[in-house]
Amino acid sequence: MTDWNAAEATPVNPETAMPVFTAVHVTRGKQAFLTKGCSKCHGDDGRGQTKDNLDAKLVDVWKNPTRAADLTSGMLHGGREPIDIYRRIYAGINGTPMPEFKTALASEPDTVWDLVSYVLYVSNARRRLPEKIPEAGSLVGLPRALAGAAAQGP
Repeated sequence: MTDWNAAEATPVNPETAMPVFTAVHVTRGKQAFLTKGCSKCHGDDGRGQTKDNLDAKLVDVWKNPTRAADLTSGMLHGGREPIDIYRRIYAGINGTPMPEFKTALASEPDTVWDLVSYVLYVSNARRRLPEKIPEAGSLVGLPRALAGAAAQGP
């Protein structure tokens, strides 16, 4: 319990300065996400649709079932600012199965920022316009009953 209570009082100072994120950072972040263990709980696409996560095999410190976050939802523990995400990756989330990566990434501190850029990228996925916009006339409207109109009786 001490770790849980002390979590907010523990400062996290990044090892390196935050870069201006580019597609290169996102690409490196995705690679790190897949190879450093993040995808084990959050899934390859960040949606958290892994077997252990869906079967609620993850538990918090109180032994309650918990789930890894769906990073694509845009709702992130502790905030959406880059430093907030850095803090969660670097120090973990006390009381949850989310581990700290400060030890594993001690020799490659820029990788934490790469992971931050990837988490920001996937967390905004639902807000981005699709890469290909459908052509005019290619979408078919829903029947009135499905579009929210009252169903017509016999």
